[in-house]
Amino acid sequence: MRILAVSTACMLAVPSAFAQVEENGPSIADLDFLIGTWEGQTTFFFPRDNDREPSHEVAGRICQYILANNYIQCDSTMTRSDGRTRSLRSHFNYDPEETAYQALYIYDNWAGHVTYHIRRGEEANTYVAFMDYTTPEGVVADERIEWRLSEDGRKWRVSEFHHLPTDPDGYWAKNFEVDLRRVD
Repeated sequence: MRILAVSTACMLAVPSAFAQVEENGPSIADLDFLIGTWEGQTTFFFPRDNDREPSHEVAGRICQYILANNYIQCDSTMTRSDGRTRSLRSHFNYDPEETAYQALYIYDNWAGHVTYHIRRGEEANTYVAFMDYTTPEGVVADERIEWRLSEDGRKWRVSEFHHLPTDPDGYWAKNFEVDLRRVD
């Protein structure tokens, strides 16, 4: 009887984030458009440094379902003009508590990680996330991330915008963009 009580207590202690999603409700399958092989370009913008030109990399990304199709994993490689490369692994799943898609990014050239919740935008084929981030100077600012998918699902643009506390209201500086096209 004691084993049954401990087992029941353990089952009840499971976080509700693992709760079942409604059968016809949102799920990771909504992001099925990510699955496949993508190629394109990344661009770093320096909106607060007028003397600095944008920097570009060649990008490749492969996305697939993992862990009993509960997650989508994307492996990306970016190559600079001097031949140096960097890698990024991202995971996406549906978080029923937040009613949003959760994103996790892990980099090979940085010990940290980025995580955020992204939701469908008001415009067709868009997803939008808002989060705080800390600048290299230690200033806490706002970040907006947008995913835009072409109508035919063959192009995917990810843009990052920053708003510093010193920026005018409504001003969002574009800092980074990835333009990908499906190749499979």
